[in-house]
Amino acid sequence: MLGSELKVAPSEIMLIAAHPWDVQGAMRAGLRGAFIKRLGKSWFSKTLKPEFITADLAQLTALLLATA
Repeated sequence: MLGSELKVAPSEIMLIAAHPWDVQGAMRAGLRGAFIKRLGKSWFSKTLKPEFITADLAQLTALLLATA
């Protein structure tokens, strides 16, 4: 089971990446996802959206702390 070594459910794990296909794969496996939108990269799925789309890790950190 995914996350079994960490003893958490997949829904308690978040993959953070600047590559949309990595985030989408993680989300399809049941993980939460956050996409860091870097220059030249954009989210391309209209049906599957990550929990967060941010410009950088600092912005994502602020959002995560605000929702904790």
